[in-house]
Amino acid sequence: MGAISKVVGGKGGTIFDAVGTIAKGGNVKDLLKKQGMKLGAGLVSKYAGVDIGPGIGLIMGDRNFNKTPAQKNHIEDDGVVEDFEEATDRTHESERIQAAIDHINEVIASGEPFTDEEFPPCYQSYCRDDEYDKRKGTKVDGEWARASDLIENPGLFKSGPTVEDIKQGALGNCYLLSAISSLVEFPENLKNMFINKTMNRSGIYGLIFYINGEATPVIVDDHFMHSDGGRPNFAQFVGGKFWVSIIEKAWAKVLGSYERTWGGVDADPFGTFTGYPSRCFYHHREDETDIDNYHVFDNVLVPYDEKGYALSGAAKPTN
Repeated sequence: MGAISKVVGGKGGTIFDAVGTIAKGGNVKDLLKKQGMKLGAGLVSKYAGVDIGPGIGLIMGDRNFNKTPAQKNHIEDDGVVEDFEEATDRTHESERIQAAIDHINEVIASGEPFTDEEFPPCYQSYCRDDEYDKRKGTKVDGEWARASDLIENPGLFKSGPTVEDIKQGALGNCYLLSAISSLVEFPENLKNMFINKTMNRSGIYGLIFYINGEATPVIVDDHFMHSDGGRPNFAQFVGGKFWVSIIEKAWAKVLGSYERTWGGVDADPFGTFTGYPSRCFYHHREDETDIDNYHVFDNVLVPYDEKGYALSGAAKPTN
C-alpha cells in the first residue's frame, strides 16, 4: 500500500481518520491530540502530503510529536558532498527542451555565474508593484544570494529527494509543497523534472514543466531571498539541499512572482509537473453531485493509491 494509507500518529490513527473527521466538522485540535499529532504552520505530512487548508498542515506524530522544538527545526546534513556538474548528457525529442539543454551546457562550460534576466534576484520577482497593496502575506524583506553562499555544504539533491527535505517558508503555498511531497513518493520521476540533476558552479538549473499540456523548459538561477543570518525567506534548505527551492522558484517564475504562488489547489502543480490530468474530488456534500466521505475514501483514495497514483488531500480548518 502506498503512502496515503500508511498508519500515522503515535496512537495508530490513519490519514483517512484525520481528513474524514475534519471534513465532517470534527474538532481538529481534539482529533490530532487523540491521534498523537499536532498542528503545524503549513508543514506537509511526512507520509501523505495532506494539508488542512491555507497555512495549516499536519505534523505526523511518529517522527515529530515527541521532539522538542529545537529537534524539529534541526535536521542533520546527510554528510553527502555533491560534486559540481560539468554538463548534462540528457537529450530530449522536443526542440525547445533540447535548446534549453544546450544552453545550460554552454553556460556551465563557460564557468561564468548565471543570472536569470527574465526573473532576476530583485524585489519585483518577490512582489510586483501592482501586487504590493494586494499582497496576501506580510511584507517580506531581505537580500538575495546564491545557494552556495547561504549553505555550508550545499547540494541539489544529495542523497534525496525525501519528504523530509520539504519545509515551508513565509509564503502561503502549502498546496504547492503538498503536491511536491506526494510526488516524492516517486523520486526518479520527480528528479526527471530537472534537466540537470546536480549543482553546478554557474548556478543555472532547468526544469521541464507542462504548460497548457506542452513540455516547456523553465530555466532559473540559484539566487534566493534571505533574511539576516542567511535563512531563506521562502522554501527552506533542509540538510543543505535546495531542490525544493528551485522548484518553488520555477513555479513563481511561471506565475510571475513569488507573491502569486499564494493560495491554490494541489491539482494545479500536479498537472504542470507531470503533464497528466489531475482530478479533484469534493466531499463536503453541498449538493447531490458531491461525494460523501466514506465513498471518497473507499472508492477513490484506496483504489487509486493501489494503482500507484500520486495523491494528496485537503480540508478547510474548523477553527
